[in-house]
Amino acid sequence: MTTTNHERPHDSDELRLRLPHAHVVLRGSIPSGVADALGDLTRTDLFVDPSAPAVTFEVTSTDDAWLVQPRPGDPVTMPSVSTALADADLLDALVGRLNRLSFDLDPLRLHLHCAALDLHGTGILLAGASGSGKSTISVELISQGAAYLTDECVSVLPGSSTVFAYPKPITLKAGSLEYFATRNGHPTAGMPTAGVPTAHNGRANLRAGSFGTVVPQARIGVIVAVRHAHDEPAGFTPLSAAEACVRLLSDSLDGVRLGPSALDVLAQLAAGATAWELVYDDAAEAAELIADIRPPFRRQLTVLHRVLVDQNSDEHQQFGGGAVVSGDPNRSADHSVRVARFDGSAVLHDGYSRSLVVLDAKQIAVIEGAGGTASLAAIGETLGATITPVRVPDPFDPMGFGLPGRPVSGIGDAPPITQGDVDRSVRGQCTGVLVEQWGRGRPADATTAAAARRSHEDGQSTCLLLERELPGLVDLLEAVDAPPVVLKGPVSAHDGPLPAHLRDFGDLDLLVAADRIDAAAAALMTAGFERCFEQVSADFDSRFAKSITLQRPFAGDWGACDGAEPPTFELDLHRTLIPGPFGERVPLDELHTRAVAVRIHNRWYRTLHPEHRFLHACLHVVLGSPEPRLHSVRDLVTLAPRTPSSAKQAAALAQRWGMAIVLQRGLAIAESTFPGSLPPELLDEANGVRPSPVERFFLASHHRPGRS
Repeated sequence: MTTTNHERPHDSDELRLRLPHAHVVLRGSIPSGVADALGDLTRTDLFVDPSAPAVTFEVTSTDDAWLVQPRPGDPVTMPSVSTALADADLLDALVGRLNRLSFDLDPLRLHLHCAALDLHGTGILLAGASGSGKSTISVELISQGAAYLTDECVSVLPGSSTVFAYPKPITLKAGSLEYFATRNGHPTAGMPTAGVPTAHNGRANLRAGSFGTVVPQARIGVIVAVRHAHDEPAGFTPLSAAEACVRLLSDSLDGVRLGPSALDVLAQLAAGATAWELVYDDAAEAAELIADIRPPFRRQLTVLHRVLVDQNSDEHQQFGGGAVVSGDPNRSADHSVRVARFDGSAVLHDGYSRSLVVLDAKQIAVIEGAGGTASLAAIGETLGATITPVRVPDPFDPMGFGLPGRPVSGIGDAPPITQGDVDRSVRGQCTGVLVEQWGRGRPADATTAAAARRSHEDGQSTCLLLERELPGLVDLLEAVDAPPVVLKGPVSAHDGPLPAHLRDFGDLDLLVAADRIDAAAAALMTAGFERCFEQVSADFDSRFAKSITLQRPFAGDWGACDGAEPPTFELDLHRTLIPGPFGERVPLDELHTRAVAVRIHNRWYRTLHPEHRFLHACLHVVLGSPEPRLHSVRDLVTLAPRTPSSAKQAAALAQRWGMAIVLQRGLAIAESTFPGSLPPELLDEANGVRPSPVERFFLASHHRPGRS
């Protein structure tokens, strides 16, 4: 049924909407019903990158049509659209425009054609072809208490496990509307879909916030590929992480734009989720089944590999009905394709041919260095190419375990773990690396294995105690108008590509605005902290200091410790990222305005944007101490941008911050420590950045006695 209600008052002359990477302004006589339906996109808690462009559409009506026109000069290439005069037709046209903008204006992120919801703190992705019922199941899940993010486009920021909401109205097609109107053959009442007007094309757009909750972001813990079938029994089939990647990338909106690097981004998301295929007939039953799924106990270990490709012909070749040629931009500059190796599965992605292949055990063994290349011949035939694994110089370096190019399995023949490795892991705050290898069969004598376990238990105990302190400290600082940005250890552990236990940390680092650091320090000292070093003058901290180091005993009842005093911990309250002149070159406001959300256990915090996290790691490796710390080098590798566009962005940011040589030296140290672990695109971009004379002068004096 199509309804026309253009006689209703047009209440809004301007409507401001927020997309993950765009501000959209609608100007004109916006019907109140249309403005209300789009209301979830006006929420101020939705993440919008500060660099996002603003676009404006003029909305006008004639006697028989609505006209939506982009403003001349805006960064959009959309034609004007004319609709019927029903409000529902205007709303449907605007939703179509927004869907296109959410992709076109956001080239750096990965966009998944999925619905996303959050149930009891667990993010749920619903994947499936158009018409599979994602929106219908979303309505049912919201009715059962789930919070809504989107039913169309999930935005994944490279380098983070957080996905951002795009809470457009839920689009329901004719079949879904019929389902809600006559559930199980009986008329239904009280459903949120009742009375929602439909456009002439049969679609209706329902505001999720009118009957449920909307959240600005989520961390995905469950992936469900849904398939509607009348003649099959409902049921679940487990999917491996590799199969989940294939399902998501097969219907991704960025399959061409990001090429094979899309897999590098998606692997981090898939590693933290359980994945299933659901065949269903009734959406309510499907929602009940999905609500019972739980996230994994811990993130899977994920290792990224590259496979070199030698194209067999420079002539045009046909793949999937589309012509591609040698030199296609979707093939990496080093002519490689990507492999994501998970526990128990692996997937290969080639942007040139758009091929996605789940690898078998023999093919995995080849890539990890334990088999002959003949096992990859069948894949090579599919790609029209000869493919060869990329070999790193020392794949069994104990401290390199889990980094790109290193084997996950088959390490039983690797050199034994030594006490020197244990000592290095303790100094480098990565004791979990050795324990993980030992648990996977790497040899170690009983004494060494026991020492590794003890050091790991000690390291993780400290991490848990610090994570227990974190919520109260953030609450305290927020109460004095000094909202912090969480840095380093907890973020690397909980928002990185590797399981949390592979990263230890021994203190907490919080960044606050320079003009609030004195108030923050005073509040912390009132709460029992003591300064480790007095400031030089009354305003030194807010003007010059990199950080204030404070300490306090851990909270809790430590009476069972035979009268011993409870242990203390340190909190570094940062004004900037690094001491000295380089710290003053960092635009401090930018660190706060571009901060993104990160989930640590059951709470959301603010942390640095992935681009800033990577440059912070470079600063820490090059300038943090005369001898680079192992955990800092590992952080640099895991934080390294893995898409060509994000590598270009990071290099441009280093140029703007005046840290070209820092970037180049940081990458050189990482490549020397763990050869073959960095993307060639990033190395090429970094080599093209031109350092300034000022940077050379600063570096010449750094780490020299008597100069800082």
